[in-house]
Amino acid sequence: MGHNGSVYYTKESERREIYLTKCMKYLTFLDYTALEARGKNIEAKLSEKDGEMQAMKQKYDHDLQAIREETNQRFSQIMSMIQRNPKLTQVKPEILMKKKLG
Repeated sequence: MGHNGSVYYTKESERREIYLTKCMKYLTFLDYTALEARGKNIEAKLSEKDGEMQAMKQKYDHDLQAIREETNQRFSQIMSMIQRNPKLTQVKPEILMKKKLG
């Protein structure tokens, strides 16, 4: 019929290649290899974020412990000063803060 020389005529193998390379990705809803690769990528990122969060939590706990220790130390110093001189209970806190603890 004269279609062999037409630009619109393609061989069976060419049609298969076009279908696989250009059409298939738009027609396939469940590409398991792509889904598995994407899932592994997401799992790797989540694992990395879990590690970062764990490191942040450890730093937070360490900083909080340091603050508690410093607060307890200052409280002990203030109590020691008050025990040595009971008149300090009558002094305003602002004045105590100005005085160097030592």
